[in-house]
Amino acid sequence: MSVSLTARIARLASHPTDHRDFPPDVVLRAKHSLVDWFACALAGSVHEDSRRLRAHLESSNTQGSCTVLGGQQGTPPSAAALMNGFSGHVLDYDDVNLQANVHATAAVLPATWALAEARKISGSRLLDAFIAGIDATCLLGRLGGARHYSAGWHASSVLGALGSGVACSAILGCDAPTASAMVNLALAQASGVQAVFGTPAKPFQVARGAEAGVHAAMLAEAGFAGHTDVLDRPRSLPELFSFEAPPGEGTVEAEFSLRNTLLKFHASCFGTHAPLEAVRELQQRGLTADNFDSLEIALAPHTANVCSIDVPVSASELKFSVAHLCAMRLAGIETGGLEAYSDAAAADSGLRAMARKIKVLTMEGLQTAETDVHAALSDGRKLSCHVDMGVAEPDLHKQAARVETKFNALASPVVGALQAECLLKALLKIEEASDVRDVLSALR
Repeated sequence: MSVSLTARIARLASHPTDHRDFPPDVVLRAKHSLVDWFACALAGSVHEDSRRLRAHLESSNTQGSCTVLGGQQGTPPSAAALMNGFSGHVLDYDDVNLQANVHATAAVLPATWALAEARKISGSRLLDAFIAGIDATCLLGRLGGARHYSAGWHASSVLGALGSGVACSAILGCDAPTASAMVNLALAQASGVQAVFGTPAKPFQVARGAEAGVHAAMLAEAGFAGHTDVLDRPRSLPELFSFEAPPGEGTVEAEFSLRNTLLKFHASCFGTHAPLEAVRELQQRGLTADNFDSLEIALAPHTANVCSIDVPVSASELKFSVAHLCAMRLAGIETGGLEAYSDAAAADSGLRAMARKIKVLTMEGLQTAETDVHAALSDGRKLSCHVDMGVAEPDLHKQAARVETKFNALASPVVGALQAECLLKALLKIEEASDVRDVLSALR
């Protein structure tokens, strides 16, 4: 049956597919995203900006039943979604879907988890809702396309408000009319701009997307009404937020968006990952910090617009500076480690001098996660390589090993090795939990 965009989103919210009906690889990728997000959120919970946000919010919050990582327990779901959403994205180390140009998990999971805790929902139902929210976010992201992102919108927060609303509505068991009302309420809160990248406002607006989804679903459940065609009306999301494709007509079907989810193993903007991997490859072929005259890095124009800060002055800006990060890689600094990102590293005179020898160019035809890199060495040799980081890891055993290593590296320093191990095991068998609150028992 052909349905409107509003109806497609509402149906994902009101009739989420049982995860047992999904292919096993989709469910496993969903679990990997859960593990990856908790790793990022636990590590991010001790970030100074996460502490500032918690201090600001905890002084005025009423009591609830939700967990705040690194903070007080017993918090209302909307506040928990906001604080955990910030912690999960503050390091810019969480997963990404390049086909949709979004960090879908960053907004969807903290909202889903908070409301699931508040309503004492099973792990199986949470998994169903999470997958529905990811599919909704990525469906909208694919419709928005490069035009939405190139216009300067931050898709992860704009679209994350709707995706998290879908997941929260699925948690609440909303019917189709209630889900349509939720879409209206989520749309009313959708916002986020790229101009704030490199500042704490970037994770804050993603966190607001998570919070918006909780509010939208709960207000719709409480009886707020809305248009049943709100996304298909003039001056709605596709028109105002510069969507590349009109909403048109489509069928409601499983999108399997998680098959295109990419996990990050450098703690920086994903647009910097291909250059970092290219430099790593050229190092294996003889490139060093001392033997190159020039290094040219070609990126897609829209990628260069986001991650080509010439002279970063803070740890946050450092994550969006291809030249400085590649200089760090050449200097032997491991960009997968959180300790690499500091104000001191951004201000390091030696790294800045090396970064000035690295030229970032734009090249039409390259995709978001592609790069062409050319190095001219002082002995006359020329080295080149092409790297595309836009394809999800096909070997799920290999991905499982990498994400578990990342989880232990990020979570253990915060909660202890034993607690991290217990939480990891619980997340990987989340469908067995009768109450998601039991999954986090290792943290209490």
